[in-house]
Parts: sequence; C-alpha cells; structure tokens
Amino acid sequence: MIGPAGIMSDGCEPATKRRSLDARVGVGLARKEPQDHLMSLPLSPTLSNNRVCGAAGRSGSMIRCSVWIVALQFCLSAACQAAPVSPASDAADCANGNIAVADKIAACTRLIVGGANDLALPDIYRERGAAHLQNDDIDSAIRDFNEAINRRPDFANAYQNRGVAKFERGDYESALADLNLAIKFNGDSAVFFNFRGVILNAMGEYDLAIVDFGKSIRIDKSYANAFNNRGYAYQRKRMSKEAFEDYTQAINLSPKTPKFYIGRASVKMDMDQLDGAITDLNEAIHLDPRDSEAFLV
Repeated sequence: MIGPAGIMSDGCEPATKRRSLDARVGVGLARKEPQDHLMSLPLSPTLSNNRVCGAAGRSGSMIRCSVWIVALQFCLSAACQAAPVSPASDAADCANGNIAVADKIAACTRLIVGGANDLALPDIYRERGAAHLQNDDIDSAIRDFNEAINRRPDFANAYQNRGVAKFERGDYESALADLNLAIKFNGDSAVFFNFRGVILNAMGEYDLAIVDFGKSIRIDKSYANAFNNRGYAYQRKRMSKEAFEDYTQAINLSPKTPKFYIGRASVKMDMDQLDGAITDLNEAIHLDPRDSEAFLV
C-alpha cells in the first residue's frame, strides 16, 4: 500500500528499514511548493507488495523482492518531484518576449513568490503585467503595473504600459494621464509620444495628436507607425495631401505592412483616385489575405 507521502508502507521490508527509507526518500514529497500554479505529478497506481513478494517468493528469492521494492520506492519518489528551476533561468524567461505567455507569467511569478530582490521587483511586475496584457487579461495587467509603479514611482515604462491597458479598456482620460507621467519621466521616447498621439486621436483631439506624432518623428525619423498615425489625424481633418504624404512615407519605411496601404487607399478614395485606391487595396490583400479591413474600405 502507498502511504500519504507516496512511500509503500506495508510489505516485505521490516518497519525500521521502512522508516529509514521514508526519511531518506519521502522528505521531498512532504514539502509544499510555494507556487500555487504548480502541480505535483500524480502518484503511480497502488501496487500490492504481497503480490510482488509472493511472486518472488515462489522463485525462492525474497532478497530480490526487497531490492525491487526499494528501487520502486525510489522511482516513485523521484517521479513526484519536478526538476527545480533556477532563478537565473526564471529571470531570463521573465524578461523574454518570445516565449509562450503562460511560461513567461509562470517564470515571473516564481521570482515574485521566491523573494526576488526589491530593486528587481518593479521590472518583474512590469514584465508579468505585459504578459497579462498580451493575454487580454486587462485587470491582472493593471494590478501588476500598479505594483511596479508603487515600488518605483518614476517608472516611465510602467506608466506607458498601464496607459496601454487603460486604453484597451476604453478609459482614454486615465490612459492619457498615464502617458503624461511617462513623458514627464522620460521625454525622449518616440514610443511614448506616438502612443499619446494615438490616445488623442481616439479622443478626437487631432491637432494635439499631430503635435505628438511630430515630436515622435523628430526623435525617430524611421518610425513608420508615427507617420501612419499622423496621416490618419490629417485625414480626419480633411487634409488629404498631408495624409497622403504621411501614409506614403510609412509605406516607404515599412513596405510589408498591410494597414499602411489600407490607410493610403482610403485617402486616395477621398481624393477620387479610385484606380490608385484599388492598387493599394490589392497590395494589402496580397500581403495579408486574412485582413478583412482591406475588403471593407
């Protein structure tokens, strides 16, 4: 019979030898893992010692039976303990944006639960929040960004990330406040100015958005998204020439991005350049046949 620690408690072994084996092999099974997302491997089905020892007894070898049982006990114990993950490996996985989201979240969580250095915790919470955001878990993302900011009040990236999460939730005013703080603590980020412009576009504040996209482009003249977003703001203001120029520049910088062709096609339609619009839409479909937007312009 298998006892509560996964060790066979009845059979051919004397009681004193069984207790010694329990102490040697069962200690790892009794330890409770601190991570609630980890699960122990299931124990193997219960085996009958009497059946095993009886078979050995008929062959006249009770000694072989005892050795077999000890080996089985050791194997059961080893199978129930997952290989430990090193903190260095978790740190690398937590900061890795190219692994599965669930694996990234698990690695960051192990670092947090395991008592990571206080100086590192803001970055760990921000990384886990970004993974939650990628997983469309907005509430968990915002909680982690809050933790990061509480521990490092001037953490510009965490404010920007929280702004993205709030924007995804439709809370534009609060998202804008976070981007203002991100820019306050880091006024040299093309990404921050671009995203604040995106928020302003969503709020219909096109003039202010155009200013922010211009700042983003001055910081990074190769930032195709900023040109595309400014093109949209110009188009909403019925400034078709300027919109056309910005969409074209976005395409020149990133010619394999379908949405840039879709934007330029829409402004060509505004300018009654229908043949040119069709050409751009065909290119967008060629680049990504699954993009339904190209069929709806």
